[in-house]
Amino acid sequence: MTPASTHLQELKLDTEFIDGRYRHTIAEEPVRYETWTRTEIIGEGAFGTVYKETCAERRNLRAVKQLRKSLVRWNEIAILAQLRSYPEHFVMLSGWFEDGINVYLAMEYLPGDLDALLKEQDLSEDDTKRVTKQILAGLEILHDNDICHRDLKPGNILIAHWIPLSVRIGDFGVSKHFDGNTEGRTTTGTRPFMAPEVWGFGDEDTSVYTTAVDMWSLGCLVYFMLTKELPFPETRNLINFLSGRDPFPPSTAVTRSIPHSAVGFIASMLQPSPASRIPASKAQLHSWLLIKKQHETIWNHILPDAGKQAARPKPKQIARSIKDLVLGDKNEPVPLDSLGPKTQPQVSAKKPAPVDCPPGPEKQPRASASVRRIGKRKHAFSISVFPIFMYEG
Repeated sequence: MTPASTHLQELKLDTEFIDGRYRHTIAEEPVRYETWTRTEIIGEGAFGTVYKETCAERRNLRAVKQLRKSLVRWNEIAILAQLRSYPEHFVMLSGWFEDGINVYLAMEYLPGDLDALLKEQDLSEDDTKRVTKQILAGLEILHDNDICHRDLKPGNILIAHWIPLSVRIGDFGVSKHFDGNTEGRTTTGTRPFMAPEVWGFGDEDTSVYTTAVDMWSLGCLVYFMLTKELPFPETRNLINFLSGRDPFPPSTAVTRSIPHSAVGFIASMLQPSPASRIPASKAQLHSWLLIKKQHETIWNHILPDAGKQAARPKPKQIARSIKDLVLGDKNEPVPLDSLGPKTQPQVSAKKPAPVDCPPGPEKQPRASASVRRIGKRKHAFSISVFPIFMYEG
């Protein structure tokens, strides 16, 4: 069975299978071809296998999810197609193709996920806030379109960029579109991140659930990012919390280190009643998500878009601009071209010393400690850090 949607048919790739490789014909002017080869398995799950592939012509990468036709959920492909308008929030689907046995989803390749990252290192509180804000922005889009992800967890948050840390929501294999004719009833997800109503717990009529299940999962995810512990590692922990026997958060050395505002933020999502949970749109305004940037390098203020440039200025050029900032006219802006190559200025002849004053060494203006140190260091940008207090909204 193939999808009847015209939009999905437009995303189908014209494909030939040649010696274990795929050759796509791209209908452009002129027509071009792409030959893709599998290099490794990067993920496996109950519904399929994900491969990393390389394009022979363009040398770029992609991830391809292989699904047996008997297990294909065309709803997943339809949701991915619908989300192509939001590439900054979700893993992008570039197209799909099929053979006699399988369906293949061709998606952008991202270098890792939050689960692998947390196994290697701790996340700072500020990075946790950044990741949370990005997930919330994605959830607001999903929920405004009546889409419930239903499986938010570290492994489904993909890393798009490491510095600054940027993430995308991925894996919509069990997602659900509530279109007015369908309801959430299936017990699905990953156990430690599943909301009580998905389990069937609670005093209310929980046979049907809403997009609020994603907010519960996010509360568990934020707690895990901050502590590397699950808030409810066993089913009995969840039952004890719902019955009021155990408080949240549990009193441990790890949880006592969480800022009070973070606890309040997580608690607003871990509400037993779905109706009491904070929605994604309102959660983005929570005070805990403000990031106080106490230290920024002078680089960011000389050239705010430096990360987008093909080549960064050389250390000596940066040092020269820093000196201009420290010693120059405070009201005079620093031109961006001051970072480019400069010709050696012409040295004017010294005026003769007055007759009644013996000549002596010319006294130079005293530089600040920061500038003096620059002359003694090999890399200027490694030491020039000024405290600049700002907030990320």
